[in-house]
Amino acid sequence: MKGALLALLEQLHADRGLSLPAELLPPRVQQRARSTGVLHWPDLRRSLGRLPIPAMQGLVLAALHMRPALLVLDTLAVPPGQAELLAEWLDAAQLAAPHEPDNRRLRIVRLLWRFPARVELKPLPAEDCRAIAEQWLTHHPLRFASPRTRERFLRHLAQASNGRPAAVLGILERAAAEEEITPAKAITPAKAVAFHHESAYQYLVSPPR
Repeated sequence: MKGALLALLEQLHADRGLSLPAELLPPRVQQRARSTGVLHWPDLRRSLGRLPIPAMQGLVLAALHMRPALLVLDTLAVPPGQAELLAEWLDAAQLAAPHEPDNRRLRIVRLLWRFPARVELKPLPAEDCRAIAEQWLTHHPLRFASPRTRERFLRHLAQASNGRPAAVLGILERAAAEEEITPAKAITPAKAVAFHHESAYQYLVSPPR
């Protein structure tokens, strides 16, 4: 949880700056900030990372209240403690997050009523999944046993991803760990050796402003 808060603080600092009590910063950092007029993130990271979670959350909320913000989350399927943080973020910013409709845990249901706007995300066509993969392979070449194996792998990827971009990228990232993609590693997802990726992101929910 601390890692997520620290990552969010870094993004907020880059976007709008953070309002911090002077006592949070070591004297040398304070002096550097006075002389340059800038607080660089590397100077802040260690000090902020030592704060308790409520203090970090307070800094996040103060930054969100500076001006309108849109937070895009990976998922609403979070532990109870993080669900409490999300509820406070909803009071300070607009949130967008994927949600698995079968997840009816109480902590998630309590958040869902705050998201009256829901958009069902349709699976991408196979050709779009392939286009994403081709673009990725341009920048991250993989070694295939043959051109035929490459073609077989791309067909499998389009099928195994179920039309979900996150799954496409997940399959590619797992494939990148292999020294070579052989025919046995490019077969259908029914085989145990096939690459696969579970991505349950089906809905985008967002409160209107």
